[in-house]
Amino acid sequence: MILDNFKGAMAGSGAFTPKFIIIVTWKNMTFANRRYDRPLKTNTYQMVIGTDEKETFVFFNYEWITWITHLDNYDGLNGPAAYVGFNAGNSTRSHEFAPYSQNPRISLLPLIGYANNIPGRAVFQVHDVLFPGSCVDKSLDPTLPDRMGLTTSVNYISSLGGELLEVTGPCFWPDSRITCRFDSILVKGHYVSTNVAICVTPLIMFEGYVDLIVTVDDKTYFYTRMYIQSPESRREFDVFVEPTELIEKNPDTIDGEPEQILTIRWKTDIGDEKDPVTVGIWAYQELDQTLYPR
Repeated sequence: MILDNFKGAMAGSGAFTPKFIIIVTWKNMTFANRRYDRPLKTNTYQMVIGTDEKETFVFFNYEWITWITHLDNYDGLNGPAAYVGFNAGNSTRSHEFAPYSQNPRISLLPLIGYANNIPGRAVFQVHDVLFPGSCVDKSLDPTLPDRMGLTTSVNYISSLGGELLEVTGPCFWPDSRITCRFDSILVKGHYVSTNVAICVTPLIMFEGYVDLIVTVDDKTYFYTRMYIQSPESRREFDVFVEPTELIEKNPDTIDGEPEQILTIRWKTDIGDEKDPVTVGIWAYQELDQTLYPR
């Protein structure tokens, strides 16, 4: 079951299967220097680390939080809240779990996250850069800022569109109106789980970075940058079109040539012989005198 939890936890984790898993549980932890004439307050939380030696995903599971600081020995609620996040161990790199760490809203941790649709479960992908995978429910704290960070399954997409892009950021509900705006192009988002939605990428005749903004019910904005790649840079070498010397010619030099027969072949270990095949033909040319290709 825990292997399936990793697969559906956040955008980009669908193909992940860990080789090793470490589980650490802190059960009924109280705070130092508490007054023994006061009722006992405890916190229970857990960390689950899964890795395949290439990628690493981490769960933070919070069962309950009843105190947030050890500096208040009377109630555990008044004073600087605890730090929540990651430390690289090299004294220079760390990641703070915003907007909850060192903030009174840290007490909301058992109510947020929604990895695998479970309240209190936060998830992160840990690599050279750390990607948060927990949804943020702004209704729990209306003071949270707009344009919060968005996590996507990939950081680049083809300009031809038609790709399924997973996004994680705001909390989604089955009846939510989800929209994804790539630069100025608006497409409809589709609910997958509380912390994952899918957008079908549109045709964007541009190469370079564009803004991606995801909204829920027209009022919650989450933001990131996506790199748009040209068809040439995204060529898939599982499919071959021959003769290559013809398809790589400048289109302006082909007009006067006789008709040619192109052969399309692909690796036989992909799919089944009876699978339907759709062939799309695109013309693409970049001109020096204009910003946009045609």
